[in-house]
Amino acid sequence: YKLRATKECPNNPWKIQNSALFVRLDAFNERCMDLLELTRTVMQFEKLDRVEIGGNKGKQLTEIVADIFAEFNRALEKMKAVTYDILDISVKQFDDDFYAFRATIKELEERLGGVINQGFDTAVTIQNSFKLLDSFADLLERDWIQSSVERKHLDLITQYGNELRTVQDLFQQNRNASLLGRFYERDGPPLYTNMPPVSGALYWVRGLIARVEQPMAHLSPVMRALAETDETRDVARTYEA
Repeated sequence: YKLRATKECPNNPWKIQNSALFVRLDAFNERCMDLLELTRTVMQFEKLDRVEIGGNKGKQLTEIVADIFAEFNRALEKMKAVTYDILDISVKQFDDDFYAFRATIKELEERLGGVINQGFDTAVTIQNSFKLLDSFADLLERDWIQSSVERKHLDLITQYGNELRTVQDLFQQNRNASLLGRFYERDGPPLYTNMPPVSGALYWVRGLIARVEQPMAHLSPVMRALAETDETRDVARTYEA
């Protein structure tokens, strides 16, 4: 409105201080943003109730996640138990309660970051790493967790690059493997004797393609977030080749 008034009434510009006129509106808008953050946090952390981590330390890490979820619920119950109207901006107690809630969430995020890092360390295959990412889903978007696992994301991209090169070598070395008499003499990839030449070769190639494309479907968001790194550029070039 200030810009419109300046344009349409240049001789009578807006002279009122916004902070004086809209102070209650700004305070209410800030309170709504706090409540939106609270709601988003609840939706993200509720997914911890269904997290199951595999690997050598899977049971131990799953129990840690359960403890984190229980502590989150205790913090949430404190917020639910307040007796005042949370939309009443004159009640300043909300600021103290919400600050305490966010402090607890930050601590829980630090612990979750440690759990995710340990899960990556014990993941045997790249598929196990992607299952770990899927388990935590939206929680990985939280700033603290994202920063704590960024190095692991780079390791995951490097691991995927190694997988791409492995698949490339398998294709180059084995597309005419049957000529070597490993299965039986005929042109084409290594197929079992009960597999027809053409459809069997297509099946073999599709298996290699799936080995490349399925991980990429999970890794694409990570690669977009780290698009400026050398590791990501190298993997993108290898994948497109």
